[in-house]
Amino acid sequence: MPWSGGYSSGSRGSAGAYRSSGWRFRVGRWVLVFVGIVVIPPAWADPLVQLMEKALELSPAVRSLEAKVAASEEARKKSLGEWYPTLDLDTYAGKNVQRKESGAETDYQVEELKLSVNQKLWDFGTTEAELAVAAKEVEKTRVSLAKKRQEVLLSAVKALLDVVRSQRMVAFAKEAEDNILKQTDLEKIRFEEGGGYSTDVLQAQSQYAGAESRRLRAEGRLDKDLNVYRRVFGGDPESLPADEVILGRLTPGIPSSLEEARRVAQESNRDLGSAAVGVAIAELKRQQTFNDVVFPKIDVNLESKRSENLSGVAENKTEHLAKVTLAKSFNLGLTEVNDVQEARENLKAAQNDLDDVRQTVDVEVRNAWQELDTLRAIAATTERQAVISRGFLDLARKERELGNRSLLDVLSGETTLTNALSDAMSARIDVVIGMATLLDAMGTLDLESFRSPEKKDGQGDSPQ
Repeated sequence: MPWSGGYSSGSRGSAGAYRSSGWRFRVGRWVLVFVGIVVIPPAWADPLVQLMEKALELSPAVRSLEAKVAASEEARKKSLGEWYPTLDLDTYAGKNVQRKESGAETDYQVEELKLSVNQKLWDFGTTEAELAVAAKEVEKTRVSLAKKRQEVLLSAVKALLDVVRSQRMVAFAKEAEDNILKQTDLEKIRFEEGGGYSTDVLQAQSQYAGAESRRLRAEGRLDKDLNVYRRVFGGDPESLPADEVILGRLTPGIPSSLEEARRVAQESNRDLGSAAVGVAIAELKRQQTFNDVVFPKIDVNLESKRSENLSGVAENKTEHLAKVTLAKSFNLGLTEVNDVQEARENLKAAQNDLDDVRQTVDVEVRNAWQELDTLRAIAATTERQAVISRGFLDLARKERELGNRSLLDVLSGETTLTNALSDAMSARIDVVIGMATLLDAMGTLDLESFRSPEKKDGQGDSPQ
C-alpha cells in the first residue's frame, strides 16, 4: 500500500499548508483593514471642512483661549472649596527654662500640638454669588473662544479664496499674454509678406509688454496671498475647493430677509453674548458686595490641643473646644457704602456696554447685508460685461482677418476681455466672502457652515 501511504502523507502536508496560508490570509486581511482605517483618509471626509479644522488647530489665538477656558474652569473648581472645611495644624517643640526669685529653677522639654477645623455655615449668599461669578467667568471665556474661532474661520476662508482669485488672475493674464503674442506673430508675418505696417507690429509688441507686466503683477500678488495661506493653514495648497463649492455651502445659512438676519444676530452674535454675560457677572458681584457688607458670617469651629510642660509646670494637658462664631466687621469710615455704590455703578456700566454692543452689532449686520446685495449686483454686471467683451473680441478677430478692423481694436478687445473675466471672477469670490462676513456678523459662522448640505442633514457622516 505504498501509494495509499504516500497519498496520506501528501494530504497531511497539504492540510498543514492550507491552515498556514489561511492564517496568513486572515492576518493580512485585518492588517489591510487597519491600514485602511488609520492611514487612508475616509472617502466621506470633507476636504473643505478639513481645511477649516486645520486652520483652527494651527491658530495660536484659538489655542490661547482654549488654555484660558481650562484655567477658568480650574478657578471655578477652586471656588467650590469655599464650602469645604479648612484644617489648620500648629505644633512646636522646644525647651523651657525658668529661674524664679525663690531660687528654684525649672528645666522642661515642652511640646504643643493644636488641630482646628473650621466650617462655614452661612454667609447669607456671599459665597453662592462668588461661585456663580466663577461659573459665569467660565461661560464668558467660552464665548470669547467661540468668537475667536469665528474670526479664524473668516480669515481662513478669505485666505483660501484670495489664493483661488490670484491663481485665476494669473491664468487669465497668461492666456491674454499668449493671445497677444499670437497676434503679434501674425502681424509680423503680414508685414513680412507686405500686407501690414511696421507700426502695427510695434503696437502689438507694446501691448504684449503690457500683458507681460499684468501677468508679473498677478504672480506677485499670488506670492503674497500664498504667504498668508501658509500662515493660516501651515503649508502650500495642494488642491483648493472652487469658490462655487464654498458658495453652495454658505448659501443655506443666509437668511431670506434683513429683518431675519438682525433677529438671528441678536440671539447668536458672540460679542452680544459676551456683553450679556458681563451684565450677569456685574449683577452677581453687586449682590455679593451687598451681602458681604450687610450680613455677618456664621462658622463652626472644632479645636483640639495637647500640650506638655507648658509655663514651667510638669504636666500634660489636653483641651477640646467646639464653638459657633458670628463675625462682622465695620469700617468706621463707612467705606462699605462706597463698595456697594461701586458695584452698582459697575452694573450700570455693563448694561450700557451691552446696549452699545447691541447697536454696533445691528449696524454691522445691516452693513454686511447691504454689502452682500451690492456685491451680488456687481457680480451679475461683470458677468454680462465678460460675455459682451468675449463676443466683441471674436467679431473683431474675424473682421481683422478681413481687413475691416484695426489692430488696436483687436488688442484693446483682448485686454478688455481679460479685465472683464478677472473682474467677473473676482466679483464672484467677493460674493462668497461677503456671505461669510454676514454669517460672522450674525454669529452663525462655524464649521457646520462649510459642510455639504447632506452632512448638515445628518447624512454621509459615516460609511454606509
